[in-house]
Amino acid sequence: MKHPIAALHMANGAKIVIELLPESAPNTVNSFLYAASHGYLDHHAIERIVPGNWVDMSYTAFGHKETQYLIPQ
Repeated sequence: MKHPIAALHMANGAKIVIELLPESAPNTVNSFLYAASHGYLDHHAIERIVPGNWVDMSYTAFGHKETQYLIPQ
């Protein structure tokens, strides 16, 4: 199975490439893909990066009602 790949373009010109693992977190991956494809993540700061683990972005802080939801566990 090929995993989705996303690129985060930083203000300083750097790029972070991430591999999404839907078999490990299907709801989170679907949520990220939805928000990214609709432009809801554009121009928002990343709160925290844990190398090799995760990128922490708070959707509810973006001010779009479409992204203000909880992801079931």
